[in-house]
Amino acid sequence: MTDRLNFLSRFYVQTNSPLMLAMVALCMLVGGIGSLDSDVSGMIWVTSGTLSAVGIIGLIRLISVAEFATPWSVLAVSYGLAYGFGALNTLLSGYSAGLDFLSVTYASHESVVRMMSLLLLLCGVLFFLSEQDSKKLVPKLVVDEVSQQVVVLVLALTFLLAVMAVATGQLGFQTNMSAEEGSMRVSVLSNLLVSAMPAVVATGLYCAKSMSAKSRTVTYLLVLGIMLILMTQGRRILMYTAVIGIMGYFSTLGLRSLLRPKNLVVLVVAAFVVALGAKMFFAMRQATYELPKGASIFELMETGASKMVGDNQDDLDEKLKENRSTRTFILGYAAEILFALETREPMGGDLMVLGLATAVPTTIWPGKWKIMAQGAEEAICNPALGMPAYDGANTIVTAGMCDFGVKGLFGYPVLFAFMFSLAMFVVLKLDVASRLVFGFGIVFALLNAENVLTAFFVVLRNGAIIAGLVWVLHLLVKAHQRRSRLYAATR
Repeated sequence: MTDRLNFLSRFYVQTNSPLMLAMVALCMLVGGIGSLDSDVSGMIWVTSGTLSAVGIIGLIRLISVAEFATPWSVLAVSYGLAYGFGALNTLLSGYSAGLDFLSVTYASHESVVRMMSLLLLLCGVLFFLSEQDSKKLVPKLVVDEVSQQVVVLVLALTFLLAVMAVATGQLGFQTNMSAEEGSMRVSVLSNLLVSAMPAVVATGLYCAKSMSAKSRTVTYLLVLGIMLILMTQGRRILMYTAVIGIMGYFSTLGLRSLLRPKNLVVLVVAAFVVALGAKMFFAMRQATYELPKGASIFELMETGASKMVGDNQDDLDEKLKENRSTRTFILGYAAEILFALETREPMGGDLMVLGLATAVPTTIWPGKWKIMAQGAEEAICNPALGMPAYDGANTIVTAGMCDFGVKGLFGYPVLFAFMFSLAMFVVLKLDVASRLVFGFGIVFALLNAENVLTAFFVVLRNGAIIAGLVWVLHLLVKAHQRRSRLYAATR
């Protein structure tokens, strides 16, 4: 019994940060009032504003304080930004009432307010549980010489493999990872690369500060090369890679470092590059509607670049502005599910089964196509709840609601946060590079609120493989250094 209690004390240690406790209280207070208050017109602004504030404050803490990052806190920040700030952005863009509101969701104002209130309560729970978790996703670590060499090698290998994957067509535009044309099989290399690139970029920026000037320059060049490739994979991928990259760079420097002139310049340049890259991706996506199916990345880049200059630029800017105003209201789909659950019963776990089946490699489970043939999450959930079938903003929150109603809304995020926390406990004894790659991979996945259930299972699977490969590389570099020292001593 004593051993069991000692294990739990190592696994969960209460820290009671005043800021975290204040955020828990704020979430619970506004969430509780929003669940009861009938003044919908006012509460829609209060709840979205509070949820946005939680996300923004949490993001600043993630960037500046490494110890803040746990699976629970990152999920809470993700929901604050994606659901809260996303909704506030749409509402402030003029889609707060009437037909404009109906153009982003058919859910009632009451359902939207209730959904945001539930999300605030969820964030409060997640922040509270974060305070009990002693395992940090990005802890402060001493980056020794061997780890520095390993990180540079991992960056170089990742960049070269990514270039090869793009050149051979295994990694296409917008995470198209088909092993061969017309096949549903996913390229193993590309699948691992999409998981590895964001985490490797952040790890490189975390460790660069400890390197020599020459190694640091090589690291920055490799990071830039990988970011250029990620620009073709999606706006969210590019944006969240930039966030965890900035987090990696600043997390060991502290909050005050953000206000130094040099670092402010770094942040401004990073924001400009990401904005430009996101615009380029949007232009490339518009190009897919004009070019023949199967057009190469280079053809998409050429056509996309032509849309960013001359007479085409105004049309692109107009479409991008509309997209930024309406696409951010991912809360609408969750509110529609909440409204549907008033008259329909949840599905009892069908989406969880789909997520597990999709994450298992075909070589291990050849018959999984029978489950996958049902389609995407919304293709299963929407008809079951009497909703029209369309491409909704899927998250583990919506999946949990489809499977188990409001219980699933709280249960699925808590379940996955615990799963990732347990995974971090397992990798604690690995080397610095492996721990950082695994931890940043989890932060990246959790920040992207619109990840489906499958993505989280894949993150664990791919993260374990990638961390294992980095660990093997660490052992090889360490053994090589040992042999070199012995050889030098015997000369």
